[in-house]
Amino acid sequence: MIPTVPVLAPEIALQDPWLTLMTFRRLVTPIPSVEAILARDRGWGLDVWTLVHQSNVDARDTLAQQQWEFMRLYPNVDIDFHIVDRRDQPLETFVSPAEYDLYLRVR
Repeated sequence: MIPTVPVLAPEIALQDPWLTLMTFRRLVTPIPSVEAILARDRGWGLDVWTLVHQSNVDARDTLAQQQWEFMRLYPNVDIDFHIVDRRDQPLETFVSPAEYDLYLRVR
């Protein structure tokens, strides 16, 4: 079972949804295959990519559960989640952290 994490007050989340991604980082840190979180402001909300390495079905299922938990905690934050498994490819071969508004290392 994944431990509970501190949650930012909903009023803070409405003022700055970027801060809520720190809660998301805490939610996914126990998942060993999660390496980083990338996010981009799309005007309507945030596009968030969770970068994993050598994940399996169980890890992706746990990650999806944590995404749902995040959305339950912050129902007013517009967010679109994506999972990308780099499968032994260097991260730089398919994504540049400079292309994103936020890059959070998990490992």
